[in-house]
Amino acid sequence: MGLKEVARIESRFQNDVLKALGFEGSFEEFTASLKSNSEFIYSTEEELLAGYKELVDQITEQLPLFFKTLPKGKLEVVKKNSGPAAYYFAGTPDGKRPGRFYVNVERLHERYKYEMTAFALHEGVPGHHLQTAIALENESLPPFQRYVEDRRYEYMQPDARCIPHTWKAGPCTARSWVRRWACTRVRTTSLGV
Repeated sequence: MGLKEVARIESRFQNDVLKALGFEGSFEEFTASLKSNSEFIYSTEEELLAGYKELVDQITEQLPLFFKTLPKGKLEVVKKNSGPAAYYFAGTPDGKRPGRFYVNVERLHERYKYEMTAFALHEGVPGHHLQTAIALENESLPPFQRYVEDRRYEYMQPDARCIPHTWKAGPCTARSWVRRWACTRVRTTSLGV
């Protein structure tokens, strides 16, 4: 079943995408050609950041067409010199620090323009920013639902004895939120933060 599905998807990609582009070759050859084409890579950190900022601005302009509730908190695109290609970090509940969409500017030769839209939509807007900022701003929610940031464990001391847990939607979600909230309380109280 799985191998048949992979073959079906590859065949469809070959017919629907590669033929439409006029590309004659395999999927592997196509991806290799994309990665070797300098047209799809920015040459400076500043260009990469500007590209992401422009993309986030364009998406943000369209949000009212698709979402009834938008956060008051803003999103900023921030340069990062390590870590994954891109990730989101929540702003503060009081709005003093906006949500941050971090963009790794190292290894520019691996930061392809054709991946930017997916990163911006998932990590930035609507993505994690709307999910997290709206929850932070909703004071009617209990704390374990408002503070859904899933990266707090990065700042824990090894002796805090809290195991990071990535939750999935479903029957265990509430338990995961409680665990995350408890972990945050243990961390902050044990470290005097």
